[in-house]
Amino acid sequence: MRTLILLLVMFFTTQTSSFSTGIDELLGKASTVVEGAVIHSHVDGSATTLKIEVSSVLLGSVRPGDTITVECNSLKHVFQGLNPQPWAYPQIFFLRAIKLDSWACVPVDMRGHSALGYLGYPQAPPCPEGALQVLGPQSVRERILTRVAESALCGARPSWPRVLDASSRALATNDSPNPRVPDGISDFDRRLFRELVKSPRRELHIEAIQALLTLGDPLPFDLLATTYKEYRNSKQEWWTIGATIERTLEDPAIIPQLKKLLPIKDAQLQLAIATALQRFHTPAAVVILGKMLEAQDIEKPLALVAAKGLAEFANGCPMTTQGSFKTPADFFPHCDEKAPFRTDETVKNSGPGAGFSGDDNWHITFWKHWWSRNDVRVAALAAQ
Repeated sequence: MRTLILLLVMFFTTQTSSFSTGIDELLGKASTVVEGAVIHSHVDGSATTLKIEVSSVLLGSVRPGDTITVECNSLKHVFQGLNPQPWAYPQIFFLRAIKLDSWACVPVDMRGHSALGYLGYPQAPPCPEGALQVLGPQSVRERILTRVAESALCGARPSWPRVLDASSRALATNDSPNPRVPDGISDFDRRLFRELVKSPRRELHIEAIQALLTLGDPLPFDLLATTYKEYRNSKQEWWTIGATIERTLEDPAIIPQLKKLLPIKDAQLQLAIATALQRFHTPAAVVILGKMLEAQDIEKPLALVAAKGLAEFANGCPMTTQGSFKTPADFFPHCDEKAPFRTDETVKNSGPGAGFSGDDNWHITFWKHWWSRNDVRVAALAAQ
């Protein structure tokens, strides 16, 4: 049976059953990083013991050639000896020291499915080191991210382990609808994702596009602007891209990139762009929303989003992100009563959270007229 190469991240923390999801969280606890091979596994009830032979050391005092014992209790799909399951593919493991010369694995949340009890991140055989070394990884964090990404390029499944989400908000879990870029984000991460975009693996390519969209990198916006039909041919890919734009863009600095996508005549994409712009409440965003509202053939869902963006701006409401306020009613009291565009009429035509109640068509008409009276003034502010 072929040797199975493993990337092992050792942890010197107290025992816990919680699931770890990202590289920065993991390295906040890690003391040792080694590559090695599982040479035996033993199951006794709910207790699973692995013996791992270390081949190289990235961090820590474990020596190449050492054999370490790892306790991995309550894991699923682990068999006696060295059965092809679960060792059909190399893995990336996260471990912690529990006593001298003894280790325990930390269960990994692959894609929010912690109940599956995964032991580690799959890699793909053969997956030689070197495909992404041109990026010049220096720190342990960068070296681990590079090896994970190389494995993804080699064909590992799932293609996008959660460890890469340390650098991206794009893949939010259901209980975290508005994730944020962690402090560890760096230029290296961007360059890594740019390399992954080149992958012929479609799912990896799309997920790299998501990550770069979220980070505001120009590359995916340029790709979409010139080759959008390639992505629109797949309903799932097009929905994924639209959802990423709609849900994760929070910095008004992204507006110049969003402008590249405005010529694309696609209702789903235009609605996603408008939803992102609606959050910003800046003159530059309002100019785009106002021009959308001017269109004679605008569809009602898009008109409502554009009108709400104008309403929130005019009433001096703070920039919104998902989860900013517990309920819509919590939102409107935070608006600035002294905002320069705020009037009794703008307030009257905005409900809680600057949303609308009653006749939507009436409110859309009001904000179309408001824009026709204030477009020059807002455009002047945007040009400053």
